[in-house]
Amino acid sequence: MFRARLFGIPRLEWDGVPVPPVSGLRARSILFQLLYSFDQQIPRSLLAGLHWPESTEQQARTNLRREVHLLRQHHSVFDRCIESTRHTLRWRMPRQYDLDIERFRVTREIFNSDQCVDVRLAAGMQAVSYCNDEFLRGHDDAWITENRRVLEVEWVTLAEDLLVLLNRLQRYESVIAVARQILARMPLHESIYLNLLIAYKSTGNTALAMHTYHQCESMLKSEYNVAPNSTLLNLYASLTETGSGTTRMDTATTLPIDLGNTRFFGRQGELEIFAQAIATPGTRCRLFAISGEPGIGKTRLAEEAMRLAVSRGLPVTRAYCHANASDLAFWPLRQWLQTPWLKERFAMMEEPWQDEIAFLFPELKNQRSSSHRHAPKSRKDRNISRRKLFEAFTRLLTATDTDELHRAEPAVLFVDDLQWCDQDSLEYLQYLFNQENGCPLIVLVTIREASCAPDHALSALQRQLSVTRQSIEIALDALGLRDSLSLATDLMTQLPIARTRSADLETICRWSRGNPFYLVESLRHIVSVDENCLHTVREHFPVAPRITAIILDRIYRLEPSTRQLVYLAAVVGRSFSIALLEKLYPARKDSLIEQLDVLWRKRIICDVANGEYDFSHACIREACYESLATPSLCAMHAKVAQALEELHASDTDPVASQIAMHWDKARQTEHAFNWYCKALAFARNNLICRDALQYVNACLRLMDGIALFEGSASKRVELMLNKSHMLSLIDGFGNPEEGVLCEEIRVILPEIVDEQLLFSALGRLRLHASFSGEMQKALEYCHQQMIIANRCDSPALKMEAFRSLTFVQFSLGHYGDMLNTAQRGVGVIRKAESSGCMNPRSPQWSVSMLKAMNAYALYMAGRFNEADKAFNECSNYENSQGDTHVVALVHLWIAMFHLLRHDVIATNRLGLSLIRFGEKSRLEKIHCMGLYFCSWSKIQNGDSESGMCQMREAIERMETTEEYMSVLEWRYELAQACIDKADFDGAARVLDKTRCMEIKSGVRYCESTGYRLQAELLAGMRSNPKSVLRHFAKSRSIAASHNAVILLLRCLVKECRYRESVNLQDQQISDELAQLVEKFRRLGNSPELQEADLLVDARTKDTIDS
Repeated sequence: MFRARLFGIPRLEWDGVPVPPVSGLRARSILFQLLYSFDQQIPRSLLAGLHWPESTEQQARTNLRREVHLLRQHHSVFDRCIESTRHTLRWRMPRQYDLDIERFRVTREIFNSDQCVDVRLAAGMQAVSYCNDEFLRGHDDAWITENRRVLEVEWVTLAEDLLVLLNRLQRYESVIAVARQILARMPLHESIYLNLLIAYKSTGNTALAMHTYHQCESMLKSEYNVAPNSTLLNLYASLTETGSGTTRMDTATTLPIDLGNTRFFGRQGELEIFAQAIATPGTRCRLFAISGEPGIGKTRLAEEAMRLAVSRGLPVTRAYCHANASDLAFWPLRQWLQTPWLKERFAMMEEPWQDEIAFLFPELKNQRSSSHRHAPKSRKDRNISRRKLFEAFTRLLTATDTDELHRAEPAVLFVDDLQWCDQDSLEYLQYLFNQENGCPLIVLVTIREASCAPDHALSALQRQLSVTRQSIEIALDALGLRDSLSLATDLMTQLPIARTRSADLETICRWSRGNPFYLVESLRHIVSVDENCLHTVREHFPVAPRITAIILDRIYRLEPSTRQLVYLAAVVGRSFSIALLEKLYPARKDSLIEQLDVLWRKRIICDVANGEYDFSHACIREACYESLATPSLCAMHAKVAQALEELHASDTDPVASQIAMHWDKARQTEHAFNWYCKALAFARNNLICRDALQYVNACLRLMDGIALFEGSASKRVELMLNKSHMLSLIDGFGNPEEGVLCEEIRVILPEIVDEQLLFSALGRLRLHASFSGEMQKALEYCHQQMIIANRCDSPALKMEAFRSLTFVQFSLGHYGDMLNTAQRGVGVIRKAESSGCMNPRSPQWSVSMLKAMNAYALYMAGRFNEADKAFNECSNYENSQGDTHVVALVHLWIAMFHLLRHDVIATNRLGLSLIRFGEKSRLEKIHCMGLYFCSWSKIQNGDSESGMCQMREAIERMETTEEYMSVLEWRYELAQACIDKADFDGAARVLDKTRCMEIKSGVRYCESTGYRLQAELLAGMRSNPKSVLRHFAKSRSIAASHNAVILLLRCLVKECRYRESVNLQDQQISDELAQLVEKFRRLGNSPELQEADLLVDARTKDTIDS
């Protein structure tokens, strides 16, 4: 059965086995297009023109044939299902298949056409669930983006119609599920909030109903600065009614200070810079960025700048980003389009550009120009690129389609908190700044200081605009004392206090240290007290305790039960759910709801997604937490830990670390230790390495406080093994901390009774010894592992012992011994598979790795046919069982085998696979391995410059882990590339450093290659032939002694060609090469053998001719 998932990250399966991802971007796009339009004939000319628009038609068709050929070779199901004629391509589905996009279409059609309510309901719920993610997430080809928009509109329309039906049937649980899905995609859909509020209220879940209103009001206020409609307000009032019939919605609890009515202080210089910017228009769009710490007054300055722009007759539009907006495509642009003057420009645009914008923002469809009404075209017949969408927005903002008078009009586009902007909008801004449209647009933005990493798209955009001189950046500092006093005086006029001494205001301003947020917090304290409160404050105190005192004073003025709720929430952490508070808070549910509403109205807490609340500022939570006495803290942490255990009893793994932390702070050592162990297991299985390291350190710390128990030594070793594993994944095997840890493990070894644990400890010591250059120690550990495996008579342990020994012998360059050991290990595997102990269709990662090592050793020994046969045995390596790291190592050995065979396409495909593994698991060394194989493939394909640059990057990044084993081979390949380009100075530098590294590491598997490359370097530099031949002889000797036939063939071919060039023929060398060719020709073929065969034939012909 063939199964394909096109919603979300695409996944394909054949008979339950995942199909490996296609490596080429265009090949993937062609495959998805065939699947999307399955059973339809797609013209080759359409596909060729779509994917190669800049090539000639003949070249584009040739490229298409190549990509289709690669698709057919990639998997048998592709070869079976892709039907091609001279002019068309078609995907013909097998008899049994499952395609999610077809299910969505079928169930949507049933929902829209069937008359039976139950059938419609079932079909609608199924259709909504099928399309719960975006179409082909992660792929942005033009045809994909276009169809993604079409499917999103279809889904939203279906979901809204389904919501109407569910409300009519009073299926409120389903209403909640569907409404939350809609809000996840359209968080400003006010009518959906209303549906959700009614559904929660109807099901008796008043807490979540109130949270929904809080979320709606906060979203509308922050984005559009408007209040919810009257229906929502009345419904919310009914939720907060008390027994007497009055509502708790009094606004006296909020701060009665309207910052918009205060005068502007302290930023006149920055405002003057903006005034000069709008007074000197340019020909390109410019960025005016205001940055600073939270609360420093960025938005206030921006609002004043927009008032200045409006006073000079410039059109202004606003957009506000928030922390959850990074997943909302074109979020600032959607808000800009709500501005009346942009709507007027929209009505004057040509219809094709209107269609582009209206498709992204459906509310504008009714405002399309009536003078350009044509029959609507099907969007499937048009291939509108992302660039065309950007061009449509640019035409709208610059008034390109209007008369020249309007085109000269500049505009100010404001985006608040740009650091939270979505990626699509940032890409559009970059496009806008690159246009020379002749209209002096100014993009005014605020950016939170130190909120973007250097590799963030916003940082890259700022650097680019700085180079092109299109940006003006202003970093706001704290207000001076005089400006702070002026601001405080102006704010105090709005407070219900008759008089306030200037000395008192100066005290508050000194507390604030020029941060308007602290100043407002200080003045908020005055709302609920009289003017004499200012006289009780003393000077010369640090800022933090003063602000803490103000916050705590606000908390102390709450009702005792509400104050206790705040303390519980502070112990939980920054974010807390209603469900958890219900477990913790011994009050009635309606009382909890009322108190949460009071805290929200007082702006002590704020709403976040998924029915959770958070403190409105971190300092509020910290002040409350630090005010609690130690006994109370311990009791509260224990209470929170128990509540979390009960709340997540069905699945505690994701919250195990939280539970452990609370037990730890409650000083319940044994409970904390057990939960940290669970958190460690979860983090290790999911390769969350740094978290796992934190948990294992906590376990080791807590073990010192636990009384000795039976098996404590074994438990300590187990924890140390986990720590060593995490350290090696983060910093490589060569990091000093792991060396100290392995020494501690070695000391404890005699105390270990469990032989399975002893075997694992020896394996970890062997790994560290191998990567630290102590090869003899590594061999000793391997032999000890073999003794334990034989004593236990365990096939799994035996196979693992053979794999360890094979790896060490490979590192030493003993290819003959490596082959013998690998053959014995494969024999154990075959016996276990035949007896049913191991599943060959879904093997363990170590089984696949040992089989790949066996194929590698056979090929190195010149037994080419046997190597191919052995490689076929590990064809199920894609299904290997294990975590991401070890499965990536299997791919590494498969890639090494393909590289040895000079299979460039397969090597590049596996390199890309390793890069994905590294990015997914955030493992630097796996990513570097993928870079190396891709760079080697580029060099073999003739792209030497790019390949060598990428290979150097991989080497530099890998060397930071001090794992020299992989780097040695990479450096020798880099040296070979330098020699082939006649860059002998570069090759000499690489070889000198590599030789020192080889001596330091004790790794010898590249020793023969090193001597051969040194000989080639000397030959290229025209050194003394005796020195060149001496290095060739040393390389031959090492390769022959280690049974490395491939390396011996390479060396002999290079030496024979060199002897010809310097006229130093040696019949003995020629005969040795001829004998090798004759011996191994019967065992198969390889690129090295073919080259040697051609050389021998040429020599034989020359001899006959002479």
